[in-house]
Amino acid sequence: MKRFVIFTALALSVAAFCDSAAIPETIGNEEAYRRWKADYAASMSRAALARALEPMDFTTSNGYVTADVDESCGEFDEGGDPSGTGGYMRLTYSWPESPGTEWALYYVDGYEGKTNDDLPAVSSSYMAGDTVFAVWDDWHGVSIRQEIVPVSLGSIPGDSEQIKFKAVITCADATEHDVGCIVYYDTMLDWNDAADISTAFGYTGIAEIFFDTTYVGLPPIWHAYENTYPPAPGDIVATGILTGYEAAPNPPNVFWYGQWGSSVGHGYGDSEWIVDTGSPFGDSATMVKWYAQTLTPGDSLIFVTYYGIGVVGTGIDISHEPPPFESDCGNVSPNPVDIDVLVTNGQTHDITDVFVALDLAGCDIVYSGGDPNPMHFSSIAGFGGTQIINWQYVIPPTAFGTTQCYDIIVTCTEDSTVTEHYCIDVPEALPLAEFDTIWFAQETDCDGEDIVEICYVINTCDDMPQPIDFEITTDGGISWFEPADTALRDYTGDLGSVVTGTHCFQWVLNEQIPGLEMTDLTVKVEFNDLFETRVLSATGPADSKPPELSFDCFPDTVFFGDTLDVSYSNIDMFPIPAAPETLIIYYCDGADTFAGSFPEDWTPQPVFCESAYVYIAMDDSFCNWSSDICYFSIISTGDIALSFPETTAAGCDTIDIIIAIDSLERAMAYSFVVNFSVNGDILEPISFTPLVSPAPATSNISGAGNDWTITLEWDSRATMTGANLGKIRFAVSCDAMGGDFSPLVITSVISELIESEWTNGVVMIEYSLEPWLEILRFDDTTDPQRRTTLSFGNAADADDLYDATFDLLYIPPPPTDIAAWFHMDDPEHPVVTKLSRDIRDMEPVNTWTVIVDNDAPVYIHWNPMHLDEGIFMLNGIQDMRADSDYIAESNETLTIVWRTPDVLIENMTVEAGWNLLSLLVHNPGGVPSSLFPGAFAGPFGYDTESGSYFIPDRLEPGLG
Repeated sequence: MKRFVIFTALALSVAAFCDSAAIPETIGNEEAYRRWKADYAASMSRAALARALEPMDFTTSNGYVTADVDESCGEFDEGGDPSGTGGYMRLTYSWPESPGTEWALYYVDGYEGKTNDDLPAVSSSYMAGDTVFAVWDDWHGVSIRQEIVPVSLGSIPGDSEQIKFKAVITCADATEHDVGCIVYYDTMLDWNDAADISTAFGYTGIAEIFFDTTYVGLPPIWHAYENTYPPAPGDIVATGILTGYEAAPNPPNVFWYGQWGSSVGHGYGDSEWIVDTGSPFGDSATMVKWYAQTLTPGDSLIFVTYYGIGVVGTGIDISHEPPPFESDCGNVSPNPVDIDVLVTNGQTHDITDVFVALDLAGCDIVYSGGDPNPMHFSSIAGFGGTQIINWQYVIPPTAFGTTQCYDIIVTCTEDSTVTEHYCIDVPEALPLAEFDTIWFAQETDCDGEDIVEICYVINTCDDMPQPIDFEITTDGGISWFEPADTALRDYTGDLGSVVTGTHCFQWVLNEQIPGLEMTDLTVKVEFNDLFETRVLSATGPADSKPPELSFDCFPDTVFFGDTLDVSYSNIDMFPIPAAPETLIIYYCDGADTFAGSFPEDWTPQPVFCESAYVYIAMDDSFCNWSSDICYFSIISTGDIALSFPETTAAGCDTIDIIIAIDSLERAMAYSFVVNFSVNGDILEPISFTPLVSPAPATSNISGAGNDWTITLEWDSRATMTGANLGKIRFAVSCDAMGGDFSPLVITSVISELIESEWTNGVVMIEYSLEPWLEILRFDDTTDPQRRTTLSFGNAADADDLYDATFDLLYIPPPPTDIAAWFHMDDPEHPVVTKLSRDIRDMEPVNTWTVIVDNDAPVYIHWNPMHLDEGIFMLNGIQDMRADSDYIAESNETLTIVWRTPDVLIENMTVEAGWNLLSLLVHNPGGVPSSLFPGAFAGPFGYDTESGSYFIPDRLEPGLG
């Protein structure tokens, strides 16, 4: 291993002390030096005595090592006995008294204080067990607690016996501080004040300093020898430990050894220690130093180092003390555990290529860190060269309560393998949590909530908080679930992190599981961590289900005088014996209330109530209320009779038609709807004006063609009064002709509480006569070239006799034309008997006689559109407005009669589907849509010649 050492020449007889006495020359004058140093040490002891009214030293020992601690300043000195009999000899110069020639120095924010010097007297000092405590409560803002205690670090007594120095430093105020420490040993073994010093890196015989920041680093261990290096058999070997055991977490940063006389006055800085290296030395001393570290409020800094005695044998020695274990909460302590192993080369030669292994084969222990395993050293010096190995291992739960054994094995190039066997007794872990009992109960308060209170008793180890979970099962443990946070109450400190005690919390059952009803709900509390699981459960009834209450509802509509059965059913797992019951029957004008017992039947009051209801309510043993409600209507129906009138109108008129109320009794309604039909070719509704009282909030008329609807609506149910429902304004078609008509047919009346009847009406179109002229055309059926024409008509100023203004005399035609004329019989003009144009007056009935003088049949035809209103009958059988031609026999006389007959209404009964019909009377218009308004199809005529159906333009009586 490479070693980096700083060498500097230094005179041995240079220093000044607090008593101003100069150090005498030591070379060749050792006796004078010893006398001077003895006086110096005595003066230091007297100074300490002067600081205390009752001076006292604390002494602690274990038979192998002892320490004397000054109770005033905290300075300490050490002695040792390798035999363990208590026959101690010096390990430091001033022992068995203190203070003396060694010291501890504390550094705080640039301030340095040595024991028995700049550091003030302790605030307190005391012993607890084997430990001597020296305490400075507040020095420059920090509190210092110094502990001196003997410890055994070897596997066997006397193997490695140490005085442990430990300083625990905390903040005495609320600010950060930079804190460091030095422990300075004046090494003296028995009577040899110039004890040789070596480190784990070997022996050099010159003063050296080591830094943890260099390549070489700090030696883990150092030795002081009673006589010479190498030691002779039986010589005392002192050992200092820098990096192992409790020093491992925060090892020192600097180690120095060299001349006591030149170094005892040094301070905290590195430079003067560095200068004091590189030369041989006589009176030996060592220094262990920690650089300043930041201390924050609430934290602590701990500095640990060891100095005592160790055995150097004749071979390779393994020094290791297995740690003791104690049961801990859910674990053992310590765990994980740091172990330190000292490997000492007690031979006179170095050993090389050294491997130190922790062999855990065959046990449950698990290596978890620290130094590598195995640890390798290129060499360990002879004559007590030592290396410290720090390993960490974990005790798994499987090893609790067992004995675990392991080996430490050392191999090297020069010697055979060395193996040491160790065993540890691992105790059982203490249970983290133990349940005592658990219970739960559901409240019976009628507050609308099913609250279950769960309580349990638990003991937690050392009253430490432990995680406790709560679960529920409703299927006998097949599945478990945690309640929602929203369904838990008052659970802070009773679930989650829990300590020893009785814990109760609430679970709102109906919020988590509404509708639950069972006798064996099971709840459990559970503790579960990596090492153990503990469960405690309880089973009992739980009910968040209201009773299954059902009323046997009345019919939707009932009438005054009905007798109604009152009955219900109730199904529940936890009923209340003789449960109180409430029944309310509301009927608008009042309510019948029954409590405790119900009637067998109930009769409605003589009221009209559309919002009547029956309400029933009941609870169970856990005050889960259930109710049922049934709505019904109490009705007392009213009557209304409506009618349309029979009236007349002229084409292009606007007429108002009243819907009359012929009778009215208890006619109550929110809405009243009248559906009616008209002949849409004749009439078209324009508007509707309500006349009934009270006036409806809204009214309208809607529809198209033949079918129309009147709707009246009130904001609340109204009782109608009045003689008329309303007035409909109609527009009469300008194409309507005299004799046309439109039925006024009420097809339905809709009102939920009114029984209706009605009488239909009709609107007849009056005749509106105008002058007209029709031309009759005659064609010989055997000779189409032979033809003639006649004309006839009406005029306002004409009369039924001969009128030269309007009539034309008949002039006999040539033989090539047909001879035909109107016969005239006028007493005032007896010679005028034949006319080719015969115009009559506007007053029906008018009759025209046509004489056809032709030996062959004649085809007579005309245009029906030229005929005026009324009925035009040819020969009493043919409707000239329906037909346009006629075949006259040879020399036939024709009679044309025009009349405007009075209206006669005849009803025809038709069935749904097809009907075979024939008109009983003549209709002046004869239009199919007028006679059969709203027909889905037809009417159809049948042509016997073609054998096919046709849609006629005009209907004639007698034809089917």
